[in-house]
Amino acid sequence: MLGAAGWLAVASGLAGCSGDDTGDDAGDETDDAGGDGNGTGESDDGVGETPTPVDCLDPAIEENITTDTTLGRGCTFTLGGEIRIQEGATLTVQRGVTVEATEGSLLQLDDGRVVARGTEDQPIVFRGTEDEPGHWEGIRILAEADNVLEHVQISHGGGSTFFKANLSVAAAGSDTGPPGRVAVRNCEFTDSAGAGVRASAAATLDAFENNRIANNLGEAMGLHPANIGSLDSSSTYENNGDQYVGLRWSSTSQAVTEDATWPNLGIPYRLITANVDFINIEGTIDVAPGAELESTSGLGVAVTSGTLVATSEDEPIVFRGVEDGQGNWEGIRIESDADNEFDNAVVSDGGGTTFSKANIKVDGRATVRNSELTDSAGWGIFLGEEGALTAENNTFENNAEGEIRRPEE
Repeated sequence: MLGAAGWLAVASGLAGCSGDDTGDDAGDETDDAGGDGNGTGESDDGVGETPTPVDCLDPAIEENITTDTTLGRGCTFTLGGEIRIQEGATLTVQRGVTVEATEGSLLQLDDGRVVARGTEDQPIVFRGTEDEPGHWEGIRILAEADNVLEHVQISHGGGSTFFKANLSVAAAGSDTGPPGRVAVRNCEFTDSAGAGVRASAAATLDAFENNRIANNLGEAMGLHPANIGSLDSSSTYENNGDQYVGLRWSSTSQAVTEDATWPNLGIPYRLITANVDFINIEGTIDVAPGAELESTSGLGVAVTSGTLVATSEDEPIVFRGVEDGQGNWEGIRIESDADNEFDNAVVSDGGGTTFSKANIKVDGRATVRNSELTDSAGWGIFLGEEGALTAENNTFENNAEGEIRRPEE
């Protein structure tokens, strides 16, 4: 059984699992530190030779990680039980490592750090000992450290009834502690019993770039809306049970305060929550051309003190209900006096009771041009007593009360 002392031996003398103090150890250390100084992010020793399994130390991981630990390049380990990386400890996983998790196992960062840098040719693999979704819980990051996942493949997770994802990022103490934090690049999240990735309001995604999320039984991702700005348009989402990014918030975390661009993911964002009817935009949000946001019944978007810019010269930007038809979500409410703008947008299926029954309710200031406003249970646009609206060249269809309701009407 490999405990912390055994792993430390790997870190101090057998980083390449080769059993000697020479050879390519220095290259591994350079690689895991993030680069060789030449801007490539790879070590000077090249790919190197894959060590034979007999040269790897005891592969059973069954104890918490309490000291700095390295899993040596090319080795295969078995994760058994709920393993925690504790305060002050860094787990470094070198390229080519495979970690096979037994049923119900979990790797959790309580207050430690993980640095897992694989390469395209030698990725790091975390998988179940059985090829079945939910065989293990996955990786859970609750630590506010510079955690890094690059060229890492995580599969067969999501066994937890709470987080239910291959990778979950949150905070200890039901999101009351410091936020979990990680940068994720060139990774794959597949075959989870739930989502590929989840990130709560108490999570910081330093980066989420060029990843693949596929074949998960639940939604592709589950996020707090504040994390959308960390996503990119080059990641791919394929064949998930629910092909959307689910957005959730609560009464204590309904504000989006940071400026961000919401990229076009190729799949929609979906508003999903249990007890709060709208998210509050307090920063400046630019919605990318072609992006789609859909909402379940009773929910909506309120621009309270921020700015919403949804303009496109190419693909339209879409805001709609999950179900087609009048009143299937609340719509968009503009309360701020900022330069809110819609140009080549499609807003449909709104007009729930909260926002004066309209696809767009303007109590602040907004410009709406070259857009389609359809299938509201009330008005296409409802202009409040103190609102300021510029509306040009728009199309209105099938709105129950009419096109634009103005204060004098």
